[in-house]
Amino acid sequence: MTRKLLIWILLSTPLMIQAQHIQDLHEGWQFRESDGTEWLSAQVPGSVHMDLYRNHVIPDPFYGANEDSVQWIEERDWDYRLAFSADAETLNKEHVMLVFDGLDTWAEVVLNGETILHAENMYLAYPVDVKRLLKEQNELLIHFISAVKKGKELAKDIPFRMPSDERIYSRKAQYQFGWDWGPRFVGCGIWKDVRLEAWDDARILDLQVFQDSLSYEIAEMHAILGWDFPILPIGHVEEFQVNIYVNDHLVNNQRVIASSEPTPCPDLYFSIDDPIRWWPNVNLSNSSIGIPVDTSVTTLKIPYRYTVKAELLKGDSVISSAEQMIGLRTIELVLEPDAQGTSFYFRVNGVPVFAKGANFIPTHSFPEQTTKAEYKAMLEEIKAANVNMLRIWGGGIYEDDHFYDLCDSLGIMVWQDFMFACAMYPGDDDFLNNVSKEIDFQVRRLRNHPSIVLWCGNNEIDEAWHNWGWQILYGYLQLEADKIWGWYTDLFHGLIPQSLATLDPGRPYWPSSPSIGWGRKESLTQGDMHYWGVWWGKEPFSVWKDKTGHFMSEYGFQGMPSWFTLQETMDSSQLKLLSPSMKTHQKHPVGYETIDEYMQRDFPVPDNLEDYWYVSQLLQAWGIQQAFDAHLSAMPVCMGTLFWQWNDCWPVTSWSAVDHAGRRKALYYAARRTFGPNHIAAIPRKKTLDIYLISDSKEVQDMTGSLMFIDSTGYITFHSVYHGLKDSFHAPGQQSVQLASIPWDSLAGQTMLEFELSIPGWVVTYSTVYFIRPPNEASLKPAAITQQYDPLRQTIYLDTDVPAWGVYLYSDEGELKLSDNFFDMRPGYQRAIELEVVPDGFTGEVKIRTLNDLMNK
Repeated sequence: MTRKLLIWILLSTPLMIQAQHIQDLHEGWQFRESDGTEWLSAQVPGSVHMDLYRNHVIPDPFYGANEDSVQWIEERDWDYRLAFSADAETLNKEHVMLVFDGLDTWAEVVLNGETILHAENMYLAYPVDVKRLLKEQNELLIHFISAVKKGKELAKDIPFRMPSDERIYSRKAQYQFGWDWGPRFVGCGIWKDVRLEAWDDARILDLQVFQDSLSYEIAEMHAILGWDFPILPIGHVEEFQVNIYVNDHLVNNQRVIASSEPTPCPDLYFSIDDPIRWWPNVNLSNSSIGIPVDTSVTTLKIPYRYTVKAELLKGDSVISSAEQMIGLRTIELVLEPDAQGTSFYFRVNGVPVFAKGANFIPTHSFPEQTTKAEYKAMLEEIKAANVNMLRIWGGGIYEDDHFYDLCDSLGIMVWQDFMFACAMYPGDDDFLNNVSKEIDFQVRRLRNHPSIVLWCGNNEIDEAWHNWGWQILYGYLQLEADKIWGWYTDLFHGLIPQSLATLDPGRPYWPSSPSIGWGRKESLTQGDMHYWGVWWGKEPFSVWKDKTGHFMSEYGFQGMPSWFTLQETMDSSQLKLLSPSMKTHQKHPVGYETIDEYMQRDFPVPDNLEDYWYVSQLLQAWGIQQAFDAHLSAMPVCMGTLFWQWNDCWPVTSWSAVDHAGRRKALYYAARRTFGPNHIAAIPRKKTLDIYLISDSKEVQDMTGSLMFIDSTGYITFHSVYHGLKDSFHAPGQQSVQLASIPWDSLAGQTMLEFELSIPGWVVTYSTVYFIRPPNEASLKPAAITQQYDPLRQTIYLDTDVPAWGVYLYSDEGELKLSDNFFDMRPGYQRAIELEVVPDGFTGEVKIRTLNDLMNK
């Protein structure tokens, strides 16, 4: 009997519940340098750097200045081997596949002395039929070739130098070659699972569910199964049955006949009555979305997902099955003429959604090190910060299946880049064929996820080609430049969108982010925008109110990691701003100088690192807060703000909101406060300070606004109440409404402004405490802050006698996870801060640091 294997359907996305035997091959691996003789123990999934570290061959690559001492690894080839016994059940099955979910990157695989695979793409899974070769005792050998050496070799095939270095020739995580926030650790390894899959008869390999149409009355659906069926001798047939279930209800069943010809999948159409829609992490009240919603939604888990199950039966026995959770929703990228040019926003289920979130980079320099539990904690923390969108940046990895499942369940929309960033890529047939397999595999793996709302071709390549001066830097002839640009268009305007048109036609595609560079005026009127005038251009934070485009998909400012993280990362002797270890953990060429320059403009500049890290975080949060306010107050022209970046891949001074150890920076809390359902923003103009309410709700009840001016001693010098603001809220969808415009003349001598908004009958009020001037001009007085702890409510109550800037709560044991931190306070208003996690041995007393104290030493 022969078989036909459909490679394109070998995916791991569905939760497989199959009548097949799985033998994991994770234990007992060894590795060595290819020219060496000593075999050492290896961990799978893993990487050569971590294996060397665990065997004490190299020091911790993250610690101190150790990065430089491990660079030799990238120039070597490495071998991994496993001696294993195939169990009796595996050997007795009719068919056996050896499956590698991920090999990094250039590898030759040998089983029992015979080469069975040449791998060349970190982003592909590789299944290999090994039935013929498998025996009771087996030896598996994988020879990894240095990606650096391979890249240099492939570069010789092109008669001119391409922008960037050898990284572009390997379909490998690009950030591992070094970035302006990440170290250079170019390694190799078996970075995902390895197993034997054994079965008899037919099996389901993949379940894809497509939404053909969606209304509030009915969802019309169809399912496509990828399967592996026997091809029988001529004249022979076998009968099978396929059942499709939705939430355990049978919705389709069909007979399938296997014969001497390949067995096609029948059309498996079904419908769902009164469908419950998947919604992102936004306000879900009926009045908020303004369209009918099934009343039962309030009793169900939101975002709601259906469980679709496929069963393959032979006779009365289920021989294979697969499950997939799906979400029903519509998604549009709206590009329409508006008063400022052309819109750019996402419409989910017919409702415009303002995207609030960040760019997401790989969680670790060696991504296999991140556990499912860590992903879960990280994404739950992201949701708690009121984030509804993450952009998976194109220089990293296509994330783990568990990551996308969590985004689905938490309502976090995903802007998904393909893995190309900040370089031009070759366009020869071998490269494009390799990429074509990658696109096919990853799109099929990910397309069932409702959280993914956009495919994007690359990060900053269009922008780089047109604005970074590569043509001059590399001295290209016109024919050479045309060749490189032609390769670009073949990939990002040809291969990728053509593949998506077949594989996933219902999801939008955007060729490159940004579509236009920040130095060109058109970036303010169309497409998405990466604005780096702040930081790279050294422009003041205030420029953001004038440099807000339709969708702000990148911008940022650096802040140091937590003091506790710094202490864990280097020896105490290195805890000085420009020590070798501190320089190693700053990857931007003028990073510390840029932080210092901005700090000198508006903040005190401490002369010791223990104070400097704290001020750097306040500076980062203060600057990015101005971007948040500018973007949100520009609704509906601006409909998205994704700051750079959420996380780190190692301990480093960077643009992140949460450092590599998982400790929240001041920026995290600024985002959490701002991204809530209602936010009050203060925007400084030339003659006035304008106050805006940004609301996710379509309708708001009558409100009362309270405006107070407070001087540096805490004295309230002005108090005014505004009533009946309802007339401002008749526009549909999300909106920004100006509440007040305060002349600067009336703010002379004042330190702080508070605008508080209350809704009759509501417990919650919304307020903004706003320091009118930067710290260097704010005349901050020493703050006496008192604290009380309620152990039943796990809440700390705080009072201050004067306006206090950057109130930071921590304990001797380290960072605390709190409902708020690094916040500002005014006297006469008690702050209640909840402990989300109560540390072991917590006595109820926290340590408090403020900018006031620092400035009055």
